Amino acid sequence: MRESRAPGAGLHHAFTQASAPANLSDMQAASYPTPLPDLAIRPEHLSAALERMFASKTADPHGVTTQVLKRIWHTILPLFSSIVETGMRLGHYPPVFKSAHTLVLRKPRRGDYSAPSSWRPIDLISRLGLIWDSALAARLSFLAETHHLLPDTHFGGRPARSTSDALVCMEERILDEWRRGRMCGFLSFDSKAAFPSMRRDRLCHNLRMAEVPANAVDLVKSWHNNRWVRYIISEYLCQALHRQDGCPQGSPLSPLLSLFYNAPLLDRIDELGPDFHATGYIDDIGVLVSGRDEREVHEHLQMVAPHTRWWQDSHGTLLDLKKTHFTIFSRTQSSSEPRDLAFDGQVIPWQPTVELLGVILDHQLRFREQRARTIQRAQGAWLAISSLGNSVKGLGVSHLLRLFRCVAVPRMEYGALVWHRVESNPAAVKKLQGIQNTALRRALGAFRTTPVDALHFDSNLTTIRAHLDIRVSEQAAKLLTGSSTNPASTAARKALRRPTNRFTTNLALIFRQLVSMGISFESIEHLSPLAADAGWKGRFDATIQPREQAITACATIKGDAFNPVFFCDESLVDAGVGAAAYDPWSGHNSSRFIGGSWAHTV
Repeated sequence: MRESRAPGAGLHHAFTQASAPANLSDMQAASYPTPLPDLAIRPEHLSAALERMFASKTADPHGVTTQVLKRIWHTILPLFSSIVETGMRLGHYPPVFKSAHTLVLRKPRRGDYSAPSSWRPIDLISRLGLIWDSALAARLSFLAETHHLLPDTHFGGRPARSTSDALVCMEERILDEWRRGRMCGFLSFDSKAAFPSMRRDRLCHNLRMAEVPANAVDLVKSWHNNRWVRYIISEYLCQALHRQDGCPQGSPLSPLLSLFYNAPLLDRIDELGPDFHATGYIDDIGVLVSGRDEREVHEHLQMVAPHTRWWQDSHGTLLDLKKTHFTIFSRTQSSSEPRDLAFDGQVIPWQPTVELLGVILDHQLRFREQRARTIQRAQGAWLAISSLGNSVKGLGVSHLLRLFRCVAVPRMEYGALVWHRVESNPAAVKKLQGIQNTALRRALGAFRTTPVDALHFDSNLTTIRAHLDIRVSEQAAKLLTGSSTNPASTAARKALRRPTNRFTTNLALIFRQLVSMGISFESIEHLSPLAADAGWKGRFDATIQPREQAITACATIKGDAFNPVFFCDESLVDAGVGAAAYDPWSGHNSSRFIGGSWAHTV
């Protein structure tokens, strides 16, 4: 790879330049709450971070890959753990972990490639630095969920939350306002140069206000500052360029820090009153307000303007007006279109549809445009796959079907929890089924007159309607197991317990159909979004031995009233799963039928 001096300077300025200067004057008289106890990263946290990394990742700037680290991990772990422990204690992030190579790739379908916005930076960060960042992000995320350091309506970059959760909350709130005879106005914002605009001092201020441990704040301050980057453009490796501020996009710590960075804006909007609702997903922010009529909706949205202006001024991040969209959700028929919104000195035109997290929301929540886009994306995915081969040449049948499952089917089911109606067969589902039928005939080499049921049997694929029904039912049931701090789980429980006949949400329709099929949700458990801390050990030790050794060991095990020993077993009989337990000390035994084999396994 050849070195070059100049080509990366223009891209570096575009990729690392903050969108606006930040006013930090309010930090001088700030009074911070008592922080949580200091955060520690133990060797098991680092090992868990390494296990989460993909082995196929490319090498870092030092030529180190994940596979190499896993082979020598037992050797370098003691030394690396000592470095991390010392860095956490002193609040220092070594400079050797801050260097990065940035691979610059062209974005597809861009007309002018002389503009930096037509290029996408891909950061290649030190592999050991990534392990440290991942472990720190996991520990901070654990604290944030345990002590509720982030707004509940922040969905991105958090465990057990997804885009479907944000969409469900949006639909539930809009339909709830419609039942009250009100209408809703929606504004979607996108931060311009979000990660490069994250100022170190303001970020640390927000972390201190959120009671993040002091040593973690000091480490983030050192991690955030004084980084170096070398750009890879085609076959050229540019000289190292200095990056004074901003978060690297390739670090797993950056998305979590961005939540703390824009959390004050969400808090301020929610504090305006019950008619205001802010939703965040990494650097995307949506504001939903309600009012009796269009005039009141405009007034409420204009009340948000001073708070967005304060956040832009104090955090040095501008909201991209080109990506700001406005609509009014209402089923009321009107002879004229709603008027445009005057917001903070700008006029934002009303649009019949807005896009939220990749899903098109029309102003009446009919989702016709979203279904049309789903068909278009699925068709495009299949055309791309079909160009790779057929039953005669190119990729084999198994590879074509695998690509169809992994590429086309996920595009069909994205956002289906809000736009797909269970047990219905609308025109959109029929068109999606036609795409799948074409794919199966092409992959299997079948005739056009071959029965579709035979194609599904040979490919082990279900129909699109059945697949979407199962998918949305699983997602809806999973929401019932969520924590009470997740607004989507609260909305799901409300839809199950208090279904309505007017402006019924899609969640309520799903639960109504499942209940009519005899499925009970009475004994469903609630799961914590927090994963077990690395190094955690349960109260029971599991030992799996060969059969002969296990029989010998069981003969020598004896319990008493204070140290009971139980022998358990499960079995599958007549498509039913049962379990039994036996206490040899007391002679008591118990058995129970668990359920059918369609829902349980042995």
